[in-house]
Amino acid sequence: MRKYLTVVCSLLVSSSISLAWASDPMQTTGQIYLRGAIVDPACEMNYTLDKAEYQCYKHNKVFTSTQPIIPASFDKSQQTIILPQDMGKAEIRWMDNTQKNGVIDVQYF
Repeated sequence: MRKYLTVVCSLLVSSSISLAWASDPMQTTGQIYLRGAIVDPACEMNYTLDKAEYQCYKHNKVFTSTQPIIPASFDKSQQTIILPQDMGKAEIRWMDNTQKNGVIDVQYF
């Protein structure tokens, strides 16, 4: 009887481990709780063929900074720009080697 019980327990444990491993690692549901408030509006971004202009509002004033987006003009120091009044940073990440398709990632501090 004891041997039978050991076998049954082993099967239950191994099947539960197998089910846990077989489950989808990419969970598509869940809840995120945020606390706090957004006290300043987001920066506005305007793009032309050769530059990106960021207009940030703080204390009812407009602060502006400009970033060139011509690939040939980039070196490592120009790929990241600090937004006006140290509100955050903007960074260009190129999607291809020809630097024709890129993503501007804006992070607020």
